[in-house]
Order: sequence, then structure tokens, then C-alpha cells
Amino acid sequence: MKTRIKLIALICMLTTAAWAQEESEPDAFVYPETVVTNWADTPLQVTVTNPKAIARDFARAVCSQFTDYLPNKKMIEYLDDRAGYSYEKNECLIEDLPANGFLKCDMAWQCDYNTEVCYWRRPNKHLLVGVLMQVGSEGEGVQTRHSLLFYDYNPKTRVMTPQPDIVEDVEHTIAFHRGTPNLQLPKEGKDIEALCVEWIGSEDEDFRFDRVVLKWKNNTFKTGAER
Repeated sequence: MKTRIKLIALICMLTTAAWAQEESEPDAFVYPETVVTNWADTPLQVTVTNPKAIARDFARAVCSQFTDYLPNKKMIEYLDDRAGYSYEKNECLIEDLPANGFLKCDMAWQCDYNTEVCYWRRPNKHLLVGVLMQVGSEGEGVQTRHSLLFYDYNPKTRVMTPQPDIVEDVEHTIAFHRGTPNLQLPKEGKDIEALCVEWIGSEDEDFRFDRVVLKWKNNTFKTGAER
């Protein structure tokens, strides 16, 4: 009897440990805005791996701060072992375009969870770094949610300084358009695009679309819309 009790107790301990380990792993179904907290108060030091910083360096600096969001953890895995990285092993599609200053980790199988990083050149020889963490949920209606961050990168100090005012301006502009925005940082060119989708009926096909283009001009973003 005592042996049986000890066995049951051991099983319970192992089960509890397994649950604890599972809960400690980053969860793909954590929304980015619940992970990205206090970012505007936290300058980031960038470790530069080339003569000049590239999107990979900015991605590491930001993603390492918010690894509870699974695409960020997958991004770090890619940056740590680019040669050994594969979709089959790491379960994340990577778009790495150094010449375009663009990097994306896309977990399309997980309701399109992704992280994108790009940058723009500023007149003072600094860079404006943009980071987008976005998830599109399955189910009734449109439930895309995101966290959009901007930083000023100083190549002399190699420090990224948060730019919450730019975030506020971009979000404020998009909010004028009806529907839930699905954002896209530029793979080519310099403009941010947002496809605002509004669910207007009971069928899956009942949507209204509003395409918003935020044009990079004079060191800021100007808006125009195409219906």
C-alpha cells in the first residue's frame, strides 16, 4: 500500500513539473500587446555584426526583449544558427532581405503570427527602425492585433531610442479608417501599407476593405488611401 501511495505521489510530481515546464515555454497564442510592455522607456543597445548595423542586428536587440512572443523566439533561433535553420525543424518561415533592410519571421500555421523588422535612413545619418509584431486570429469576424514600435538608431553610440510619438501618429492615422488594420512594413520601397478589413455581415465573404498607404516623405509618414 505504501509503495502504491509513493508511486502515485511520484506521478503527481512529474506531471506537475511537466506542466510547469510547458507553461514556461513561449506561447504562440499570446497577443503581442500583452508581451510588449514599457518599451517606450527602454533604450536598447545594439550588437553590430557587420561594419554597419543591419535588420538582423535590430531584430536581435528587440526580439530578445520580448521572447514570450513565439515568433520573436523563432527569430532568435534563426539569428543564432542561420545555416542550420529550416522550416521543418523550426516551424517558421523566414524572409531575410539584407539589401532591402527587411527581415520577417512568419508562423503562418499559427494563425499568421509574425514579426517584421525594417529601417529607413534619416537626414542626420541615423536610422529609423520599425518593428511589427502581428497576429491574425481565426474565427468569426476580423481579429488582427498588433504591436508597432519605432526606434531611432544612432550609429555612433549603437543605441536604439524609442520613438513613441511616431507610433502614435501612425496608429492615429490608421484609426481614421474603418475596420481592423493588417499592417505590412516595406519589403521594397519605403511605404507602410495597412489593409483595413471590416466585417459587415454574417458570411465569411462579407467584408469591406480599405487600403491605406503611409508614404515615407520628409523624414515622416504621410497618408493616402485607396478604396
